[in-house]
Amino acid sequence: MSARHAGLIMLFLAVVMLSGCAPVVTGACCDDGVCLEVTESECYNRGGTYYGGFSSCEVRRCP
Repeated sequence: MSARHAGLIMLFLAVVMLSGCAPVVTGACCDDGVCLEVTESECYNRGGTYYGGFSSCEVRRCP
């Protein structure tokens, strides 16, 4: 895990603890060769492959 990724996770946890509610987390999802940034459940409902929260289509290439 990169330092940037670890920092984003820590920021996310701080926001959750301070606000009392979790923000919607999206990540890269490959669906039929196209990358979309959606929630994990949206990705699986589409039949795609989810690459984790906070992952980005900018760096993810779909097969």
